[in-house]
Amino acid sequence: MERDFRVNDTPFTEWLVGQARSAGWDVDGGQKARDVLRLSAALMLDEKLDTMGYDE
Repeated sequence: MERDFRVNDTPFTEWLVGQARSAGWDVDGGQKARDVLRLSAALMLDEKLDTMGYDE
């Protein structure tokens, strides 16, 4: 069973989606593509914060 997920936009995720769009990726073709990019961005940002000592 596929789960729906939604990651809220942040300035970083908006930037990442913009970069993907500029590179020719079809991020406007479907919500799933945008959600995958948002989730990837959220995970990258979380990892970056962990390495900076902001882990919980």
